[in-house]
Amino acid sequence: MAIPMPDERALPLGARRELVEEFHRLYRDAGWPGTRRMAEDIRQHDASPTTVAHETLAGLLHGRAVPDWPRLESAVRHLASVSIRRPDADELVLRFHELWNAERDAAPPPSADEGMTGAEWFAIAMPDDDLSLFGDMTVTSILADADLDPDAPLTLRTALVMLAHLERQRHTSVRREEEGPAGPR
Repeated sequence: MAIPMPDERALPLGARRELVEEFHRLYRDAGWPGTRRMAEDIRQHDASPTTVAHETLAGLLHGRAVPDWPRLESAVRHLASVSIRRPDADELVLRFHELWNAERDAAPPPSADEGMTGAEWFAIAMPDDDLSLFGDMTVTSILADADLDPDAPLTLRTALVMLAHLERQRHTSVRREEEGPAGPR
């Protein structure tokens, strides 16, 4: 299902809105693909600078957050490759890099009352390699598994619990690899 461009109440005029509007144009020209499909296609494309979680793509399309540059570049290159207009990917990447820098320059430093939820923070802050430890689980289900409300405002406690849960999962994953299919060595 297509994610609509946020209205000006949800995403006020400014550098972030300009970047998101441009991304939405590219998204529309690519046929409004689902974020899971986009993430999978990016993951399978060797030329992409990095992978991108579907939650990261959804956050960008909703205007809630802008990912780091390698993830945005991967998304732009992918959408350019499937766009009906067949734009020059390198030129588009340069344009988005300008927009990304403008958004970064205009963004105020994060504040405690900004209202970012735990799920938004987790989707943006955690490398996709770390998320792969959780298999097919989504950020929301990972947070629920840690007994955290994904829609609650981010607090220091929430961030620490999320990081501890991730570390437990990483430790469990390493232990399983060491034990192998036949059990402990």
